[in-house]
Amino acid sequence: MPLWKKLVLGAAALVAAFALLGFFVAPPLVKARLLREMSKRLNREVSVGKVSVNPFELSMVIHDLKILDKDGKPFASWDRAEFNYRFTSLLSHDYVFDALTFEAPYARFVINEDGSLNIDDLLRIFRATPSTEQAGPPSAWRFETVRVTGARIGFTDRQRSPVFETTVGPFELHLDRFSTKTNSEAPYGFEGKTESGESFSWHGQITSNPLRSSGELTLSGIKLPKYRPYYETGRPFRVLEGTIALKAAYNAVWTDTEHVLRVHGADLSLTDALIGRPEVAEPDITVKSLTIEGADADLLTHAAKIDAITLDGGHILIENDPAHGGVNLHQMIRPYLETPVAPTPGPPGPPVPFSLGTLTVKNVTVDAADLTPARPFKVQGHDVALTVKGLDNKPGTLCPTTLSAKFGDAGTVDVTGTFASDFHHGDLDVEVKDVAIAPTDSYIDPVARVRLASGTVGAKGHVAFDRPDVGDMHFAYKGDLRVYDVAVTGAENGQPLFKMAGLKIAPAEVHLNPTSAKIGEISVRGPRLAVGILPDKTIDLMKVLVTADETAPGKAVATEAPKPLPPVTIDTLRLDDGSIRIDDRSLEPNVAMTLTKVAGTVKGISTQELARANVDIAALWDGVAPVKMQGQINPIARKDFTDLKMTVGGVDLVAFSPYSGKYVGYGIGKGKMAADLSYKIAERKFTSENVFTIDQFELGPKVESPDAMHLPMKLAVAVLRDKNGQIVLDVPAEGSVDDPEFRYGKVIMRAVVNVLTKVVTSPFRLLAGAFGGGKTENIEFQVFEPGSADLADSEKQKLGIVAKSMAERPELSVSIDGDADPAADAGALAKARVASLVRMAKWKATGGASADDVTVAADEYPRWLQAAYDAAVPPPSAPPAVPATVDEMESKLAATKPVTADDLRALAAERGKAVRDYLVETGQVDATRLFLSDETKPDRPPASRVWLDLK
Repeated sequence: MPLWKKLVLGAAALVAAFALLGFFVAPPLVKARLLREMSKRLNREVSVGKVSVNPFELSMVIHDLKILDKDGKPFASWDRAEFNYRFTSLLSHDYVFDALTFEAPYARFVINEDGSLNIDDLLRIFRATPSTEQAGPPSAWRFETVRVTGARIGFTDRQRSPVFETTVGPFELHLDRFSTKTNSEAPYGFEGKTESGESFSWHGQITSNPLRSSGELTLSGIKLPKYRPYYETGRPFRVLEGTIALKAAYNAVWTDTEHVLRVHGADLSLTDALIGRPEVAEPDITVKSLTIEGADADLLTHAAKIDAITLDGGHILIENDPAHGGVNLHQMIRPYLETPVAPTPGPPGPPVPFSLGTLTVKNVTVDAADLTPARPFKVQGHDVALTVKGLDNKPGTLCPTTLSAKFGDAGTVDVTGTFASDFHHGDLDVEVKDVAIAPTDSYIDPVARVRLASGTVGAKGHVAFDRPDVGDMHFAYKGDLRVYDVAVTGAENGQPLFKMAGLKIAPAEVHLNPTSAKIGEISVRGPRLAVGILPDKTIDLMKVLVTADETAPGKAVATEAPKPLPPVTIDTLRLDDGSIRIDDRSLEPNVAMTLTKVAGTVKGISTQELARANVDIAALWDGVAPVKMQGQINPIARKDFTDLKMTVGGVDLVAFSPYSGKYVGYGIGKGKMAADLSYKIAERKFTSENVFTIDQFELGPKVESPDAMHLPMKLAVAVLRDKNGQIVLDVPAEGSVDDPEFRYGKVIMRAVVNVLTKVVTSPFRLLAGAFGGGKTENIEFQVFEPGSADLADSEKQKLGIVAKSMAERPELSVSIDGDADPAADAGALAKARVASLVRMAKWKATGGASADDVTVAADEYPRWLQAAYDAAVPPPSAPPAVPATVDEMESKLAATKPVTADDLRALAAERGKAVRDYLVETGQVDATRLFLSDETKPDRPPASRVWLDLK
């Protein structure tokens, strides 16, 4: 045969043999070797469905590979794998594959309870495989195309509770022109889904030598509850719902000299998230949509920049529950706050750069609840919106901020301004409108048993704060405060206690650390105070106050030395259209008193000890009687000071008839009262001057009351009431405000009772003081010389005072009771009779018009006494050895006509007539009001007097 034929036939035979070996001999050999080697090396059961070899394309296809794990469950598999080796690479130092294709590959990874992996034995094998040394540069691997379709990866983590299981896939992977040569860049793509519908994609470029990659990663539909075993284990919170989506570009370099791992342009969204505490069924935080836009981050240095974070729609519960450890949000992040930070050696370096362009919160509802009070405090803010711009971690950076929220139907809060990103400084304009204050009354319970039935608050001003690194935060507020439509009721009976149409404080300047306050004006409009005196005589307002014994029974209240009061000034306190109503239910019938149209000012209030506030307040008692108060006070300084004068005019007294009946024993028929009152408090001492003028007063019917004073009130009224129908009571009072029994009203009432008692027990002493006599002078009686019925000039002066009193008190009559002293008056009458006999003896001897006109001189008295003695006393039978002395003659002469009781009664009657006649002679007292009396009173000892009794 020709040589060329031999060559052709030889070549054909070789090709045929090559084809025969490749297509038919090689597949079973490869399959057997594959099963043997893989089972041996993997130590797992391996099965292969079919192996196909194409010797002309240098390709091999392995079908239905299955590897079982040691627990008998699938470990790895694929439906089809094709390896297409490039023929020309046989002539080079590199390994080149035209294609590498996997269809429906599957791999399963397991973390066991002890932390071991199901592939730990394989990893040990690979780590133990010695590396082969070769001369020259290492061979390069190159894959023109890598295609993975329908891939799935199963993952089980038995360390989690509950056990976490997921399957990633099916996903697609494509990689083009991948090479291990230096700076050989290959595009890649990675896309897929999980068994729960989550999707992901990863596209970009990758270089294996050096290891470098850049591209874009996208995740969507990531269900947070699925990964709960990872982020909730040992965490004080749980995620009930939530879906995350992420899109980000990245750049990674990992060489011996350079490490780069950066993310840029990342967008992250969280939707429909529910986050709460483990032991609470309802979520604490609901997020409708939370987006992070334009995020750039260096994952190695932790530097980050974010264009915007936006929370749109959601609900936040802020709850303070002592039974569950305090504030819920704090409990959910507490472990992270309390994790100690390991100190770094050396001086601290600069902070890791961080910046946030805009933080936006909108359409959020916030519920705040404090379960500490017996009645929990709850409030809701809706349509909460917040914008913060330029936030970073550089000290001193000022961030423009706006905050707004709505409360109820009409309440709003708006805040604009700037604050430092480290929260050490802030300047904010605040405006509050029509926010209801009723929910805050639960905090009043420890102090008073009341309810805030209604009320709204408003404010407009500027807030500034500075928080130094060391010390307390300095705070200042400049602006106003307004409160409207306040209504306070009793907590137990719902009865109204206080109402107020409006309160405005403006301008106000308040500082903390150090504390001070400067207020221009406090204007109170339409205050309505209702005070009830209960049947047990206690005041209902005092009953609503909670005492220290109630808050801490049996616990001694510690007393501390008083601290200096901070400087506080109030230029003007203004009252307008106020009223006070007092309902006394301790009496039958009840008594109602009102003070209306209360208006006026208190100017210059201050905590300075020497400061004095000027008071000028007017009102109407019972709607008609004017009331005015003027003076000075210091109500908020430690040392009380009060110097007030108050005038009251035309108060109708009939309303007080129940009091009069209970305590005086008579009702009030009619009468009006005016008062001039003066109150002073200085050095804890109280003094007052109280002048009451009562016009046309008349007692009403008698009332049987066990509390009545049992005084002759009709007499008292007659003594006090002048001819014009007026009664003037001057009632001074004093006391110590440190006396635990001290009460202003009690002091005044005691003084009034003392005055009435003196009126009925010593009326003449009162009249003497009122009509020209001394306050200690007693005109109740007139003193006479013994044996005489002649009025002395001093007694006439006293009777002149009585006459004036009678003229001014036309209702009074006087009982005139003459008296005589049996000792002094009898002796004086006897002497007068002897003197009359002596004058008679001289008159008989010398003659004259009348014996009463005869005068007996001292030197002739013995002579005429002897003559009277001889005429009246019979001579003895025998002349006496010694003549009788003057005293003996006077004694015997008096015995000839002794003084009898009738003589004394006649003297007493004559004295009474002398007093009566003198009072009539003054022309001020009609005789019909004067009554002679012969009444003997056992409490009056016999005396040379005339007693006067008022009737």
